[in-house]
Amino acid sequence: MLSKETLAGIAADLRAGRAVELSPADFPCFSAAALKGNMHVSPDDLVKLSAALTAADAPTFERAARAMAEGDLAWLGFKVVFDPAAAQANTDNEVTKKYGDTGSADGAGMVFFCNDAKEIVSARTPSPRDVFQMKDITRGPGMHNEQFDGLTWLSVPLFDQVRVWLSAPPTPLPR
Repeated sequence: MLSKETLAGIAADLRAGRAVELSPADFPCFSAAALKGNMHVSPDDLVKLSAALTAADAPTFERAARAMAEGDLAWLGFKVVFDPAAAQANTDNEVTKKYGDTGSADGAGMVFFCNDAKEIVSARTPSPRDVFQMKDITRGPGMHNEQFDGLTWLSVPLFDQVRVWLSAPPTPLPR
């Protein structure tokens, strides 16, 4: 299970210039079970994201660790690009409004932090469309994660999940 110590350790390794290898055990949105039926993402994508991390990504993991320590309603998110040209070219669709003349800011994957207050921390500047998706993916697993061509989004909550029970008022018995 993901812990603030794991996140802080990743940040420290990145700041020191050491390579890190993110694991589906810590980031279960990349587990084989979570990705079953997803034709655009595999656990290997986490390996690729790990290899691309640099010291510039350390603040993302530091902010995530702080969110866990503070009990913040927050997520660590992942942009997974499977078609860079399509990701950058696609700017709107039938469901969403247009977010400028730029699709995704770049054709590369990334790791980002987003909390309920919509604070975003990432190593690179996202496009307005990326920001829309970064906020949207925090609404729930698989929530609108493939609205645009060429990329998909995953996230892992940094808070303890709570079960909510919904009940309806009792139905009156017929007389």
